[in-house]
Amino acid sequence: MNSTCDNSHAQANAFSKDQGQKARLFVYENLRYVGESAFTKESILIGKSSEADLVLDHQSIADIHALIQIGRDQVLLINKNIGNGLRLNGLAIK
Repeated sequence: MNSTCDNSHAQANAFSKDQGQKARLFVYENLRYVGESAFTKESILIGKSSEADLVLDHQSIADIHALIQIGRDQVLLINKNIGNGLRLNGLAIK
């Protein structure tokens, strides 16, 4: 299931494991809450493309922008687009 958030930046502010969910991703734009999506899979692709699990329609978001991989003891956020950069909780990820 794809989730779409128009005109937004994604910030993963919290992950929870409720009711079989692997993750819940909260989306903010300029510190304003836009929405959230729950996922049951271990890999979540973020981008502008319809192939992404979380689709964000914003000029700063690449077609394939980031990948979240959820493991037993860790969560990895992988930048798939060097050009536009990546932020987590408002902080730049290098």
